[in-house]
Amino acid sequence: MTATIPDHRDICISCAEMAGDKELNLLWDLLGESIGLSYLLHDGPNFVVIPGAGAIVPGYTLVIPRPHILSMGFLDPSLDEEFTHLLAGVTAWAEAEFGREAHIFEHGAKNFREKGGACADHAHTQVVPLGPTDRFVAQLRSDFTTTASTSYLHSARTTVELGNGDPYLYTHSASHGGAVAVATGAKSQYFRRLMAAHDERPDEWDGPIFPGTDNMRRTLAAGQNLHRYL
Repeated sequence: MTATIPDHRDICISCAEMAGDKELNLLWDLLGESIGLSYLLHDGPNFVVIPGAGAIVPGYTLVIPRPHILSMGFLDPSLDEEFTHLLAGVTAWAEAEFGREAHIFEHGAKNFREKGGACADHAHTQVVPLGPTDRFVAQLRSDFTTTASTSYLHSARTTVELGNGDPYLYTHSASHGGAVAVATGAKSQYFRRLMAAHDERPDEWDGPIFPGTDNMRRTLAAGQNLHRYL
């Protein structure tokens, strides 16, 4: 008999937030239950968009698949077109609302142990308006085996190989293109450390300690316009 491997969705913060469950709902813990489900800036059948906790800057936003998967490398290919369209819309919204070029990030977990720096057990893609910089691609190339990427989801899948490959780190911006790195041994919140340094607050990278609630509220307010870009 094959043993069942737990997927931990019963203790998943993302699943709780998507369902509007009080238990484990980090957004309600940080912003108060009075916001209701307004934090679901986009509430689709397959994906949601929410303000990210640990918001280093206003506009720090997460695109989350409803299926409980570890990273976007595990996404059902039938959802690729929807995800790609949604991610482009969220990126355009972030840039228009906050006036800075947006960067896309993902810590791509291979399994529950080799997580590529991910701090959650549910896939999520970060969209962050930080302005034009090559810092993230350059640091990836310095720290890991890194290749240029013209297709986010293809790079994610071919790296993680449904758990038989490697964890990965992915980033993209319009100015500097995309890159994917084999992220074995990546520090937790790897990209957040770089974001904090870029924003000249190098000691404020730890999301649970520095949730950035004021920035989250600004994202929540601006999110009422997101539908115009989708």
